[in-house]
Amino acid sequence: VDDWTVTLVDEVEWTPSIDGVEFALTCAECSNTVDSEGETARIDGEVYHFCCSSCLSRFRDRYRRLEEGV
Repeated sequence: VDDWTVTLVDEVEWTPSIDGVEFALTCAECSNTVDSEGETARIDGEVYHFCCSSCLSRFRDRYRRLEEGV
């Protein structure tokens, strides 16, 4: 090592915040954002979130078809 830089901690201003952090669930069927009108279902022990009841229905139908094919 020929050279190094040291920055003292008391010279650094650190201001952590959670401003601007967004959290949103994604629909398991269409990948849209799930809002307060969304639905949640537990299917074979897994929890899935959906943006609307039609996405939930499509997902369940497709899940059943895939399950029957196994």
